[in-house]
Amino acid sequence: MSIHPRRKSEKSGDDEPDYEREWDEITKHLAELDRALPPRGSGPRDWEAAESPDEPFDPRQLPSPPRAQTHSAFARAVLALALILMTVTLLALFGLVPLSGWLLGVCALAACVSAAGAIFLYLPQRRDADDDGIML
Repeated sequence: MSIHPRRKSEKSGDDEPDYEREWDEITKHLAELDRALPPRGSGPRDWEAAESPDEPFDPRQLPSPPRAQTHSAFARAVLALALILMTVTLLALFGLVPLSGWLLGVCALAACVSAAGAIFLYLPQRRDADDDGIML
């Protein structure tokens, strides 16, 4: 009798599939795949450059670096407003600045709206379809 629940035992009937034979058929190509894979430990650090390039490297052929993005004074003002409103809201929540309930709600809402506006204004001005998000 087989311990494995799927394996065919000597006493089982012929109507039961032969799982061992099916498994052997599935796994017979694994040894061939192991030989086709690169050896273990090969990776980007194992890569070696060609002996010598056809042309010498010329740094003048590199593309010019992108210009640093500057933000408008309006974007900086919206960010400053958001920070001030957030500070006032936090101070009021801890009881350091006396504000009524509705005034605290308005201040918190204005802080959220101005923070969202600052995020929108600080987004990159131009977008590249192949951009990976890295900014230099």
